Amino acid sequence: MELATALKDYVGRETPLYHAQKLTDHYKNINGEGPEIYLKREDLNHGGSYKMNNVIAQAILAKRMGRKSVITATSADRHGVATAAAAASESMREWLGNLETEYYLSGTAVGPHPIPTMVREFNSIIGQETRKQAMEKWGGKPDVLVACVGSGCNALGLFHEFMSDESVRMIGVEGGGGDELHCASLVRASHALAYLEKLCPTLPRGTKVVVNCCGSGYNDAPIVLNDMP
Repeated sequence: MELATALKDYVGRETPLYHAQKLTDHYKNINGEGPEIYLKREDLNHGGSYKMNNVIAQAILAKRMGRKSVITATSADRHGVATAAAAASESMREWLGNLETEYYLSGTAVGPHPIPTMVREFNSIIGQETRKQAMEKWGGKPDVLVACVGSGCNALGLFHEFMSDESVRMIGVEGGGGDELHCASLVRASHALAYLEKLCPTLPRGTKVVVNCCGSGYNDAPIVLNDMP
């Protein structure tokens, strides 16, 4: 109940599943056919990304455990790679020396148990809402889910709810470049939105595509605003 209240009143959930009409029109073929593109607007969360889902849940957990302080690594959004690497090393060292009083709040779905499980579960609200909203909007499930992949927490948040749905295709996109197996470079948008250039021409008319718009720090927000009707 405490987490549900925090997600609603502080984080601002649920986030919209937005029909991106201009993106849909942009990717239609010469016959006027193509997939229907929807954006799961995680950039509208408090803080501007999906990351607050996991952070608020682990903060509540740390409080219940009686921890007096929370420590974490800075490895996303506007922090430099060098700063992130140094922070990750120092924060882990600090935590290991103060296990009884400090809580290490991990934002990535890798590491020792139970960190991956917790991060996955706390972010799975994204997929749970997507299932509910898809049923409300078109009376079914998404056909294709697209999410960028770094450490995995963003993609898992959307995908986990649909793991047992064999009819739902899940595409994790990592920006790499260099060959046909990689998405477009990050010139204008996140990996997931950039990948639509390759994905949409392969999909039949009416395919319901949901892209996890993971946060404003990934340049998603400007693209969404430019493509709103």
